[in-house]
Amino acid sequence: MKEAFETICKRSVADICSAELLATLCDNILKKGEIRKWWRKHRRRWFSFLTMSMTWTFWQNSTGSRIFCGYMELVRKTLACEVSNVLQSVTGVRRVGFYFVLLPWLDVLCIGDPDITSDFLVPPDVNNIDGNFFTFTGMRALVDGDFPTNFTVMKASMVEFPALNGQSVSYAALQFPAGSTNPPHTHPRSAELLFLVAGSLEVGFVDTTNKLFTQSLQAGDMFIFPKGLVHFQYNADAKNMAFAFSAFGSANPGTVSLPKTLFATDIDDNILAKSFKTDVATIQSLKSGLASK
Repeated sequence: MKEAFETICKRSVADICSAELLATLCDNILKKGEIRKWWRKHRRRWFSFLTMSMTWTFWQNSTGSRIFCGYMELVRKTLACEVSNVLQSVTGVRRVGFYFVLLPWLDVLCIGDPDITSDFLVPPDVNNIDGNFFTFTGMRALVDGDFPTNFTVMKASMVEFPALNGQSVSYAALQFPAGSTNPPHTHPRSAELLFLVAGSLEVGFVDTTNKLFTQSLQAGDMFIFPKGLVHFQYNADAKNMAFAFSAFGSANPGTVSLPKTLFATDIDDNILAKSFKTDVATIQSLKSGLASK
């Protein structure tokens, strides 16, 4: 069934993106009415293909997303040509707003880790590949070591585990001693799915409208932190530790810690003082507190 579905999708691409259309895009795309005529002729097939491609992207990420994103790029370039065309007429200016809304949306559809065209990626300095390359032993310290006295993160991203490169997945173990916190931070390239194994946590994130979403988690609970949003975790229990695992949809989700980014870098004290509506002495005190840890 999967092979049949692939054939249908590829045939749809071949039918829609014909040689005649590609030639038109290269040579005659700015001729008045060409895009509109093509759109009227192919719009039903286009929506059918869009639905199939989005379904296939989830079913078989590798090939489906490549065809879908490639076609999105073609449509985006086509719409860009149409913008140039409609700007030449007074009535066409009314439609420009629609195109400027649609063009960024086409990019959003294909956001994610870059797809790979092989089973896995091998670093240039690695010659012999065996099971060891696909094994990460860094988490053994969780079993054999003592629980830390400060909040600690053990990561398994492509930096620590090169076999993850191109696989769109990574992992982290979060250890919270009593009363500790994971300060407000963001992951610019991935959402975070947290699973609380032991203890309790107060968690939350702030969306782009400055609305705060919080929850009290108990062992066995899960919580999702949407991609790129500021979030935190806090162990409010003064006596007991908490332990959690976090999964990410990127081999390199990245972490931007707000306290360190703002007060442990070289941003001018006057800029920070004005931004936080305080004085330079307060900013310097905050910087000093972070530097001592």
